[in-house]
Amino acid sequence: MDLSGGKAEEGRAVRCHASNGSGAQKWRLQAAYDPENAHILPDGIYSISSALKSSRVMEVSGSRLNRNANVALGEKNKFQLNQLFRIRAVGTTGNIYTISNVWSEMVLDVAGNKKANGTNLAQYTENGTSAQLFRIIRVKGGADPVYKIIGKNSGNAVDVAGGKKSPGTNIQMYSYNATNAQLWHFSELTAQDRAAALLTNKKDSTACARNTMLLQEAVDLTSDAGGGTLQLPGGTFYFGSAGYYGRADAAIICRDNVTIEGAGIDATILKPYGTFKNGMNMFYYGGAEYVTNADFRNFTIDSAEEKAVTYNNQGKGFMLSPIKDCDWENVKVRNTDGTGFGVDLPVNCTIRDCIAEKCGKAASRNSNGASGFGIGIGLSNDESMIIENCHAYGNTKFGFFFENQVIFKNTREKCRASEAAGFLVKNCTAGDNLYDFGGNRAHDLTYENCRSMRVSDSALRALNRGVYFQNHSRRINVTGCSIEERFKDVTDSSAECYEPIYWAYNRGIVERASSGSEAVFEPEDNLTRGMAAELLYRYAGRPGDVVQYTTAEANRELTVSFTDIQPYTDCYDAVEWLNQQGFADVFTETEQFGAKEPVTGGAYLNLLYRFAGSPAVVEEEILKTEAVRESVSGNSVSGNTVSGNSILDESEPAEKLAAAKKPPVFVRWALQNGIIGEEAEVFDENMPLSRGEAVTWLYRYSCLEY
Repeated sequence: MDLSGGKAEEGRAVRCHASNGSGAQKWRLQAAYDPENAHILPDGIYSISSALKSSRVMEVSGSRLNRNANVALGEKNKFQLNQLFRIRAVGTTGNIYTISNVWSEMVLDVAGNKKANGTNLAQYTENGTSAQLFRIIRVKGGADPVYKIIGKNSGNAVDVAGGKKSPGTNIQMYSYNATNAQLWHFSELTAQDRAAALLTNKKDSTACARNTMLLQEAVDLTSDAGGGTLQLPGGTFYFGSAGYYGRADAAIICRDNVTIEGAGIDATILKPYGTFKNGMNMFYYGGAEYVTNADFRNFTIDSAEEKAVTYNNQGKGFMLSPIKDCDWENVKVRNTDGTGFGVDLPVNCTIRDCIAEKCGKAASRNSNGASGFGIGIGLSNDESMIIENCHAYGNTKFGFFFENQVIFKNTREKCRASEAAGFLVKNCTAGDNLYDFGGNRAHDLTYENCRSMRVSDSALRALNRGVYFQNHSRRINVTGCSIEERFKDVTDSSAECYEPIYWAYNRGIVERASSGSEAVFEPEDNLTRGMAAELLYRYAGRPGDVVQYTTAEANRELTVSFTDIQPYTDCYDAVEWLNQQGFADVFTETEQFGAKEPVTGGAYLNLLYRFAGSPAVVEEEILKTEAVRESVSGNSVSGNTVSGNSILDESEPAEKLAAAKKPPVFVRWALQNGIIGEEAEVFDENMPLSRGEAVTWLYRYSCLEY
């Protein structure tokens, strides 16, 4: 390629010519677009240090938030937000960036977009002009690359005035001269750096927003890199809602494979702050797929300074759904508007050594949620969770609570699981809650070795339940638990029914009989058919299939065996189960069950006998005891007749005893196995049975081995 005549004139022809080595055939190539330097810095947050001295960094003077605040050199403080700048690429070519201060969120701006040397550099609201655009060009590679920052419009370099190194030295625009005053190092703030840079004890809106941004970006970066642990420093940190991912009601959106770990309970305190329409959740996830391996350790969430205008179940410490392989350890949540630990649809998850305290502050006792530990279930047959060594105190509704999400409009179509791998709450303590341990539509749940503490407030004590299940809960096991609340009318530890009543109470088989500042059981009152069904049903572990209906569907679709026992009737589940087992005819063969009708001793024994599988009775052992001589009377019980026999006197001849009509088989079985004993002077199968006697007989039955 040859320049005609060798003359560098405008319009001069360029032609092909035989090579002659002249200057007319020599050309200098200069890239208009350098691929090596195209967006050479990834978007991120950086500390920008001067090549003059590594401890001198670019900063917004005085951490000012106003427009035209000056930019100068400062003494490096790694986690000082006015010294951190967010680099964002503009377009796809030309290595052009905006540079914004993390603290003020304003961008670097060349004053007046001037080209003169010495033009000041300050921060200003982003407006899209070329005065706010810069090329960042690498001038030296290696382990610690060196860059120049060139104004897009002026072509001048970002320059330390006079090449001085002292803090406070002004930063300006100047013709590029390749001195160290115009060269810079960019050190990216890592995910852990962001977590460590949280502002402590600052609750103004700017600080809340920065903390939320920093921790969210730390979570995102960690997850995108494959996962890891973010160590939060000790201190109190305030958060607002940054609206990340379209969620204005959440501070931090959880991501896969990220562990958030503090310096300890009450050493690291995270505080949602402000007033929100429906409350703000500190940690949130609500995606279509499971969030996995999102773990939390060693910190406190305190929502005392967060407020919901209207309560609608939000404002939780944790609101995560669905979750898999997620673990909580040594975390406290307190003073939330809604539930403290609100985690739903868990698969292989654990909560250990955690505390929920005074959660549900925006709710009433009739509200949904508002519990210490509230676990939503029902999506998958693989669901499982262990809650161990945890404590729930002073929460508005439940201490520990499991609820099938099929009852809610937004989850009813997907939450149709028929079973779960199992949920275990073990060695946990609850107190001063409305209900301590329980569930609504819960299933496949065990409470083991848990303790319900006595309520300190007399008004709350009138309502409190140690164990309380609602609405079609299935396959429930309460074992080894202790309810410290005592019945006012069951205090004599020498009474025959004392131990059985508290055995049944601690297992969730019986509840208090009425409201009042002191709990009562009313052991002398008649046992009713409804209670008899409930006793046996709860003792059996509330067996049956999971009810996969909403409340309205259940009321419409569930089987109704008796016209007076509907799906919304308290004892519906127990009575239907009794009927399915073929036991209901012990009480009635009509269309009505008669839940409030009294139960006779004979009918109850017949029920227990049939529940036991109608075992064989060793006949020769029956008539040898004084108890039998005292237990035969002329009564008929549900088609089992004992006729023409008065109570037999001990003086009667042996032949007369042998000829006596045998009592029904269920009575003989009960006598043989000690379910009814010699304490009864006379046993009349047709006499009403008391509540205390019924629980005592059930307790004795539980001691048998079949």
